[in-house]
Amino acid sequence: FFWALQSSQGSMSGYTNTASMQGEYEAATKHFLLIGFLAMLIGSIVFGSFVIKKTDNKMQEVLMFLVATISAASYYLMWSGYGVYKKTGSGGEERGGFVAEL
Repeated sequence: FFWALQSSQGSMSGYTNTASMQGEYEAATKHFLLIGFLAMLIGSIVFGSFVIKKTDNKMQEVLMFLVATISAASYYLMWSGYGVYKKTGSGGEERGGFVAEL
């Protein structure tokens, strides 16, 4: 497994058949997705610390940790350009659609 990581030259292009669409984003979209990723990452760290420190046998902290971690991963995929697909609107114009919209 580790030899595959070294041979990929630091990108996911060796693991997927699709190219990153990050270059087609507007600057505001890139910033919004990066801020969303960082906010969800901070949230998952906070809820992870709640899970470690919990004394009751409740699942609320664990569920919130999982939700924040999955959200952070999806924001990161969208920011990196791999969580995006091209879609044609009703007027025939082509635009990017995010996987999280599905």
